[in-house]
Amino acid sequence: MPISNPGSTGGIQTFDDATNTTVTLLANTAALVLAANPLRKYFSIVNNGAFDVTVVLGGTTAEEGATTGVTLGSGIILKGGGGSVDPGFLVYTGQISAICAAATSLAVVEGT
Repeated sequence: MPISNPGSTGGIQTFDDATNTTVTLLANTAALVLAANPLRKYFSIVNNGAFDVTVVLGGTTAEEGATTGVTLGSGIILKGGGGSVDPGFLVYTGQISAICAAATSLAVVEGT
């Protein structure tokens, strides 16, 4: 059964494909959570760890994997123990990055 999400144009957006992943963050190291995807219709990020995580709508990931343009406290703060972001009606399709002061993990879902 597809998940429905009202789009910004007032119509219903549906999708049948969802990818569930775990993103591991190293202490004080910015990481790519979701690559830019113009087909993205939904995403959710949940902080399963004990420490606050900063999620940034943006950042830049180089070919070798280093992510830049992300600093602690400069973005959406996901509290430890289940803090989450689920954008609802307006879905950002650019790169999403994160950083944490300690090693932790994020549960991530992307629907296309």
